[in-house]
Amino acid sequence: MLRLHPIARAAASLLAVGLALFAPTVRAALAEAEWTVMVYMNGKNNLEPYALKNFHDMAEVGSAKDVNIVVEMGRPKTTRYAREDGDWSGVKRFLVKKGDAPTPESQLMDLEKAGEPIDMGSAETFRRFLQWARQNYPARRYMVIVWNHGQGWRYQLAKTREARVYAAAGRIPMAEAIVKAETVPTVGGYRSISHDEDSDNILYNSDVQSALAELFPSSGKLDLLGFDACLMAMVETAYAFRNNVRTMVASQELEPGDGWHYAPWLLALTRNPAMSSEELGGAVVDAYRARYGNAGIETLSVVQLGGVAAVASGISAFANSVAAAGKTETDALLAARKKLRPYGSGNNFKTSVDLQTLLEQYEKATKDVALRGQARALRTKLAAQVAKNYASTRSANPKQEWLPYGSRGVAIYFPATKADFLADKEHQGYLKANKFKPVEFVQNETWADLIYKILGI
Repeated sequence: MLRLHPIARAAASLLAVGLALFAPTVRAALAEAEWTVMVYMNGKNNLEPYALKNFHDMAEVGSAKDVNIVVEMGRPKTTRYAREDGDWSGVKRFLVKKGDAPTPESQLMDLEKAGEPIDMGSAETFRRFLQWARQNYPARRYMVIVWNHGQGWRYQLAKTREARVYAAAGRIPMAEAIVKAETVPTVGGYRSISHDEDSDNILYNSDVQSALAELFPSSGKLDLLGFDACLMAMVETAYAFRNNVRTMVASQELEPGDGWHYAPWLLALTRNPAMSSEELGGAVVDAYRARYGNAGIETLSVVQLGGVAAVASGISAFANSVAAAGKTETDALLAARKKLRPYGSGNNFKTSVDLQTLLEQYEKATKDVALRGQARALRTKLAAQVAKNYASTRSANPKQEWLPYGSRGVAIYFPATKADFLADKEHQGYLKANKFKPVEFVQNETWADLIYKILGI
């Protein structure tokens, strides 16, 4: 055995440490893909069957040389809704390959066994997944998808059906299932998204915002943020991510249980990994449109966030002008609001409406020329941020005898009455005095002040 002088041994040791530190950087640079798609798939609730289905949809294409598809999937322990794919519970990480299934055999990591947090309603669990994915699957561009419930259940899982799903799981009788279905926490598009049924915790938009701000600072923004969840295409949501995200894909309306159609846009991405964030978002919308067409009330839009701060300033200026003009104009804006159908109305939600169509209705209702021009200018500025918008015929411009949605890509919070405001289980988030997981748009801008004035809050 060769024996080194102590100084030589020390030098060799330092060299080894240096190489060990440097090696991951070299490997990362060599392994850098064009895109890494990170899917935070919280199926720890009654969406478990759809989580499995969407994973298989991704696996029809699978990762490629220039595209990594990584998934952190949770399945519930307390109440089970599906037994396929290994009948496991907990949280696992996967690199999705063509033909894969979300089984223990395909996993990269079982988080509980690895000592990692498994509460998918926790900001720390979300942050650690993103950090892990970036470290292990570096890329020139990144997409993050938050997959779960938005405000309320996806519309194919209305309360009566939820009860049947709970009972069919074989764990509780129907009477108990009905009670459980009626007491599931509501999470709101403007404020929160991901409900973990095991922990009963919710991932708030401010939690997502903090994690993305840490990992994707303004100098290196996240390219594309997608919400495969209900009612997330709102001014409030877009505003939260304006400094750290380039492009957002989200729905104004409730989503069907099946959610996004992953295979077509992942195939397009693997064939053209040089896609920009706007192009990839457009491919997601095209696949969604192809799946649902005009059969229901579906919506999905691509929103560029670079101009959202200016839009928000315009909203505040408009709100200030309407408030200053007095009761005639606040009444005119409320009358415009009452001509619109709120999103999620099929599940009795009454809090968000399309902002462009609201402004258009107000322009028809007001006699104030200056305010009409201000509303028109704001509508034009907002439309410029919507890079692509899909809305079914019923959602865009229905001819049925009911109020229109007028879906053009971005909604805003506006209950029609004080009673509707108070009935919203998350209405505290729209109070400026609220300190728990505050909504930045509410805190910084003056739209909330106008809502208080109109509704007498």
